[in-house]
Amino acid sequence: MFDSLFSAVIDTNENGGIPPASNLPNVNFTIEQVEAINRLRNHKDNFERLGLRHNCTKEDVLTAYKRLAKLLHPDKSEAPGSEDAFKLLLNAKTELLNRFEK
Repeated sequence: MFDSLFSAVIDTNENGGIPPASNLPNVNFTIEQVEAINRLRNHKDNFERLGLRHNCTKEDVLTAYKRLAKLLHPDKSEAPGSEDAFKLLLNAKTELLNRFEK
């Protein structure tokens, strides 16, 4: 299952984000969701997880959070790993907003 899913993601990425019709007809997630999940998992810095610079504002943090939350919310996203990625997103937002509170 994972191999076919992974190959479908690779084919979609190589095809400019358009999923091939023959491999998996019922892939219910986008390459953007997969990239966001990978970024949240692989980066250790919360700024990088949200795609922000270190000199960002509180509003920048909230905007980035809202954009990613819409993309990765477990009720909306069927991408594998979206639930764990959403938890990482929530923790990153909380820690960055706590810096502005000090």
